[in-house]
Amino acid sequence: MNIPEGVPAANSFFLSFLLKDLLEYAFSHRDKCNEFFNVIEDIFKKCSEEDIEAAKINLLDLANELSEKIISLPPFETQQTDQDHLLQGLMSLLRLVFTKKPAIKDEILIKTKPELLNEILHNCLFEIPSAIVEKGVITGPKCKSKESRNIAFQLLQSMSAGLNEITIRTVNYLKKLVLNNFWRTHNNSDWYIVPITSERSKVGYAGLENLGCTCYMNSLFQQLYMISDFSNTILESDDINAGKVENHENLFHQIQLIFGALKLSQRQSYDPRLFCHAFKDYEGNPMNVLEQMDVDEFFNNIMDKLETVIKPTPNEGIIKRIFGGVMSNELICKGCPHYR
Repeated sequence: MNIPEGVPAANSFFLSFLLKDLLEYAFSHRDKCNEFFNVIEDIFKKCSEEDIEAAKINLLDLANELSEKIISLPPFETQQTDQDHLLQGLMSLLRLVFTKKPAIKDEILIKTKPELLNEILHNCLFEIPSAIVEKGVITGPKCKSKESRNIAFQLLQSMSAGLNEITIRTVNYLKKLVLNNFWRTHNNSDWYIVPITSERSKVGYAGLENLGCTCYMNSLFQQLYMISDFSNTILESDDINAGKVENHENLFHQIQLIFGALKLSQRQSYDPRLFCHAFKDYEGNPMNVLEQMDVDEFFNNIMDKLETVIKPTPNEGIIKRIFGGVMSNELICKGCPHYR
């Protein structure tokens, strides 16, 4: 079919319209824009260089714009079942641009946007989130779902192809992760990595790891945490031993860490072994995690130690107010109605 002079071909028209006029609307529908990007990618793949020129699209400018948008996007996926279709679409489109015109990669990745490589490697793929973060804050990496990570790896491969400097920087970054092998043991479970099993539960709760025979301790702390008035007060209380005792020896600090992890950690569970080290018996020995203890005795011991620490603070009455009671003795005579 002959197209009249001055009238752009369909591919050129729609590519220009979608990229220049509608792209910003995708940012308002971050979890629902997958079909939008699918259409753009399908049209882009069919476009010849003449079609792109007719659409008045400069691929270098487009690559710069896409790179900037990827870098500026905050995390959206909170767990592996979420889908950040906006980030996925931007990365896929940038990969197609690099594939269509590889010559611009040097200009983008070396000169104008050298931070893009770190964005993909670190912020999108391999960032290790903090164990405890503020409530409502989405931790990295940006790509948590399988789909997002696959697209990020495809973009990384496209970025590295033909550019030795990018390849070397990528290898140097990954080498640090490989050499930092503290997690390697002979246990098969340490090599069978399934990140989704390490995420905080979908119902919103985190657990405590059983270190041997510490189920009594874990269950008690879970119950204490669920008394929000108590756990929040402990978290808000000043630590009178801060700066005087090392954190790994500071029992109150370790209890705050446990409650903080149960409240804010993005991990599935928290390892309380530092608490076990800080908790000393009457002879000054740390807790033996292979020895079962009476939970009532453990509870009373914990309360005694906590009461000593929070006594100089405004929250000194919290234990008595929540767990305290009044004992009353009553004597009743068998042969008469008198009692006292």
